[in-house]
Amino acid sequence: MELDYQANLTTLIASENNGSGKSTLSIWALFFALFGKAYKKGAKIASLVNSKSNKDCVVELEFETLGSKWLVRRGYKPAIFEIFKDDKLIDNESANKDMQAFLQSIIGMDDAAFSNIVALGVDRFVPFVEMKPDQRREFVEQMLDMVIISHMNAKTKEKQKAIKAQLSQVDYDNSMLDSKLKGRERTLGILIDRRDKRLSETGSELHSQEIEADKLRGMISGAVLKIANWESSIDNEAATKLSNINVMSMRFKNKIDELNRTASSITELTDCPQCKQCVTLDHKKSISEITQENIDKLVDPMQRLYEEKEKITAIINKNDGIRENIRKANELKHSLEIKLSGIDSAISSIKARMVDSNEDALIKVENEEIVSIQEAIAEKDKQIIELNKAESKHNQLLQILKDDGIKANIVSQYLPYLNQNINHMLDQLNLYIQINIDSEFNVSIFAPDRKGQTLENLSTGQIRRVDLTCMLAWRNIAKNKSSVDCNVLILDEILENLSSSGVDEFMEMWQTIEKDTNLFVVSQRELEFEQYFDNKIKYKLVNDMTVEV
Repeated sequence: MELDYQANLTTLIASENNGSGKSTLSIWALFFALFGKAYKKGAKIASLVNSKSNKDCVVELEFETLGSKWLVRRGYKPAIFEIFKDDKLIDNESANKDMQAFLQSIIGMDDAAFSNIVALGVDRFVPFVEMKPDQRREFVEQMLDMVIISHMNAKTKEKQKAIKAQLSQVDYDNSMLDSKLKGRERTLGILIDRRDKRLSETGSELHSQEIEADKLRGMISGAVLKIANWESSIDNEAATKLSNINVMSMRFKNKIDELNRTASSITELTDCPQCKQCVTLDHKKSISEITQENIDKLVDPMQRLYEEKEKITAIINKNDGIRENIRKANELKHSLEIKLSGIDSAISSIKARMVDSNEDALIKVENEEIVSIQEAIAEKDKQIIELNKAESKHNQLLQILKDDGIKANIVSQYLPYLNQNINHMLDQLNLYIQINIDSEFNVSIFAPDRKGQTLENLSTGQIRRVDLTCMLAWRNIAKNKSSVDCNVLILDEILENLSSSGVDEFMEMWQTIEKDTNLFVVSQRELEFEQYFDNKIKYKLVNDMTVEV
């Protein structure tokens, strides 16, 4: 079946009996196409499916907005959800929830707003005066196009929450880094103290060993100097001289011995062995005297040689003493050198211990880690500064976006017009009270003859007049202010609470305030209502199927 919402300015939808499908076709199918749910609260989508066929529930809705032609096709058994823009299917790869949000952004309202200003039925319509405070705020935000502000506020709160979470995380990271830094600094301190203690202990030991080594070097140098002096004082020719003296003394001795033997032999000689003549005493005496003279000539040289020998012997003995001293000095020097070598080895070992490559490597690692942690902390500090700036900016933005900020400013500009419009229409409906909606969206009434009365004191028909005027006033504001604008208004049994005169007054007022909006009224009061409408659609059930009469 097909229903054209633009064919006539006013259309009455009636039926022969209740349950013939007039609400289903005029509102429920429309609501299902746009929002994918049943119009009646608590009802399931399955209730939309024809109970006889139990399948092939498909609704196609065509409309124009945002400069384009749109087609929404939604079905149940089988499940279908397609959106066409200017005859082109929009990609439906994303989740249906995202597509639903996209569709609502196109029509500019959610299901609650749609049920309160476009398709009003007793199952979903909540009059403004009966809305809870949070419902009124949501409704007003859509009527005044302030949803974007709420979205911005929500997004800003999300970002603010994320910033706070980031700040908390960065603070936690910083505390962990600070704890890690302190731990590293303690470890470094322990390593440095251990190194300094070791260097102090080994330094004292090294100093002591170096003093001892210097002392030994001094002693060795002294020994070397003494040995050199002693060696230079030795007469190395004394032995040769003594040997020569001994040779000469032996010659002299041999000569003397030879002369003594000659003298002795002549004394004992009687005849000359060669001439056989008798050797006289005088001759013997003469020869003895000559021999003695020769011997005496040798005595002085012999004495001088003896004296020289004694001198040379004294020199040799002195040389032996010096050599003994040199030997002892060399022994001492050797022992000192051995001791010095041991001390030098000890000094090398101490120096090796002073340069502990493993300990130095550990200190280097700790220093590098500390620098790395300090750099990380500095980076975190920068992040905190930037996050604090961002938090401050978001706080300022939240102050602007909250209800008493820019929203209150916008609302304050429209409230006078809203109240004036409502009261003007109430006058047209012959209900002479003054309605006032304040900045908190509280509704109060005033009338000279109704002092102290509230909305609860009004009759059902009077309350319905207030409901209708509030709804129409908000539609008028939305039409002129926001993207929440629709040229269709459907009232499903909404006028049932009005008397005949009330309906007459409403329809008379409608003709004056709405020139380009198509009104659909669903009612069982067909005979009473039909005089006010340009067109009438009537349904009935035939074999459990809705058909147009």
